[in-house]
Amino acid sequence: MKASPLLRAWLLRLRQAGVAFHVRHAWRGWSEDGALRFETPQGEQLARARAVVLALGGGSWPRLGSDGAWVPLLVQHGVEVLPLRRPIVALTWGGRRIFARALPGNPSSPCLSFTDSKGSAFCQPANLS
Repeated sequence: MKASPLLRAWLLRLRQAGVAFHVRHAWRGWSEDGALRFETPQGEQLARARAVVLALGGGSWPRLGSDGAWVPLLVQHGVEVLPLRRPIVALTWGGRRIFARALPGNPSSPCLSFTDSKGSAFCQPANLS
């Protein structure tokens, strides 16, 4: 099972609901008068909005734009941002570590979640020590 079919279906549903996507637009903060600044293939563009949701990602895929460049933009405006860290992925089975690897980027969860055969969910800390 791959995530791409789910993503395509979700994007289709959002478009059908009237959501407009502007690809290849990198958020570069605010202008002096409060407009949102975007770097686009056509140059800088400004936009105004009544409300904004910032879904900026971490720093895990710089090649695809997830480079953490937004951190100083928010810090300049007094937003506290914790330093981006490398996530650690670990799989332990029966007390033995089977897989452990540090990945680039910012962790979304400090553990791996599992559901046992009875439907009980639990979280295995991702600890490499």
